[in-house]
Amino acid sequence: ELTDFRYMLANTNFELLPSNTSIDLSTWDTSSATNMNSLFYNCSGVNSIIGLENWNTSNVEIMENTFNSCTKITTLDLSNWNVSNVTAFSNMFSSAIYLKTLNLSGWNMSKATRYKDDMFYGCTSLTNLNMDGAILPKSNLKLFGLDSCPLTVDSLVSVLNALPQLSSSESYTCTLGSKNLAKLSDAQKAIATEKGWILN
Repeated sequence: ELTDFRYMLANTNFELLPSNTSIDLSTWDTSSATNMNSLFYNCSGVNSIIGLENWNTSNVEIMENTFNSCTKITTLDLSNWNVSNVTAFSNMFSSAIYLKTLNLSGWNMSKATRYKDDMFYGCTSLTNLNMDGAILPKSNLKLFGLDSCPLTVDSLVSVLNALPQLSSSESYTCTLGSKNLAKLSDAQKAIATEKGWILN
């Protein structure tokens, strides 16, 4: 049973095969996978990946750089992925410059106490981010990269709802950037601040 999926399709340039703008991975068995570090890193010629919604990721612990620099993908629905054991998300979607719609609803990221920096850094087209029912880590999200993303108000509220309640002894910051903060009303910002979070 394959556990290590690191770099498996990294640097794959399907532009050499113009008809192959999407790849079908629906038959892949990922049920034993523990490491998906850089699995699709720099897959610059791939427009879409079929079958990801069926993957079993319940044993995965490492998702660093999984879609880093996948520069042609515009939509990803990973809402069925179980990430409850993942500790490392660093640069997972970093520099996916045309990624516009991303569904991470239901993601439990509470174990990501380290290695989550720059997860969305450089996602300069990301407007629709669904984190409904998700749980973000109790950690400073200063370098999360959300300030790179021109998120809609609905997406921003989805992120704020995913912030966990902090205790009186805990203090963490969620950085959305000035442009994103300006889109929110005081009541919407209060979703975070009433749970003990600092917004900037």
